[in-house]
Amino acid sequence: GDKYQVQFYLNTAKIGQLMDEDKKSDKMLQSIAKSFKDNSSMLFNMQLNPQDLTINYYALANKELKPIQEVNKSTDFNKYLNYIPKNAILFVGSADLKDAGEKFRKGISDLEAQTAERLEKDKTTKINEKMNIEKQFKEFSGMNLFDIFDNLKEEFVMSVFNTEANPIIPGVAIFMNPKDKDLIVKTFQDFKVDLGKFEGEKGNRSKKAEGIKKEVVMSFTTKKTYKDVEFNLTNEIEEMTQMGIQPAYCFIDNTFVFGSNEEVLKAVVDRSKNPSPSFSLAGESSYNKATSIIGKNNNATMFVNLKSVVGLLGAVLGKKSGDMVTNLKKIEAIASSSVNDEDGIKGSFAIIADIEHI
Repeated sequence: GDKYQVQFYLNTAKIGQLMDEDKKSDKMLQSIAKSFKDNSSMLFNMQLNPQDLTINYYALANKELKPIQEVNKSTDFNKYLNYIPKNAILFVGSADLKDAGEKFRKGISDLEAQTAERLEKDKTTKINEKMNIEKQFKEFSGMNLFDIFDNLKEEFVMSVFNTEANPIIPGVAIFMNPKDKDLIVKTFQDFKVDLGKFEGEKGNRSKKAEGIKKEVVMSFTTKKTYKDVEFNLTNEIEEMTQMGIQPAYCFIDNTFVFGSNEEVLKAVVDRSKNPSPSFSLAGESSYNKATSIIGKNNNATMFVNLKSVVGLLGAVLGKKSGDMVTNLKKIEAIASSSVNDEDGIKGSFAIIADIEHI
């Protein structure tokens, strides 16, 4: 594009080559060098307007190393926007995740190898057992971590928002389209966390001495129905529910929805039954301003509504909010997106704000 006020260019292939020449670099730096070499160059354009700051970036693929650049499907995420309340604080969406399991597995393998290398160099650290994230996650939760990522198909969306029942503590909703519906149900039915492990031996001894019997194992044990949609919820644990946490999941058509509590699922179901922009994120003015800049159809999108953040901080801090909230009020929203094609990756980052008065 030719509309910019500041431009910054990087020859990433050359930078990666120079990093590669350092034979003493560890695996993490080698991985960074490879990612640089995968692109021949990067270009950043910045434009400052009275109501927004926009940065567009372009990463051109190094076709000598990667002759065929995979083109992922882009989407407007509109289905999920209609499920999410208008006051959402955060929206993150990623499209076309059919290879997520393979990529996640490789990422975990690289992390384990890099950690092992650093620990081996650090002679002050005693290594009892090599890091095995899959095994450790299964021991902690009862779930197979890779089953979740292997089962991803098409879009994955996460949102953070407040419900009417809890205006202070935000809830989290996760949406995904599983390849195998039965497998995702089995994966979550395997979920079992012993929260007693986090209380320490001293805390457990004191409870035993007092003769208190308290359930500290969290698992999906309860079923409820709301507007003809079946909810699966974990058992209530007082300390967790006070923090707004009682995990639950359901299906809306073929979409799997995980919520941090029952009220989150109810908010999603309410909007699925009446998908009107008037009370969903699809009709939020700040979101629409942001997507008019970063684009509606993307492979990945992120949106932060600072108006909702300000409202939450005001409710929590009251008069103590002071200058922090005053300054945040000048910023309406932050958003970013990325799209890839056969030539590389194009992305945008935008700050919607009263730029003239910041």
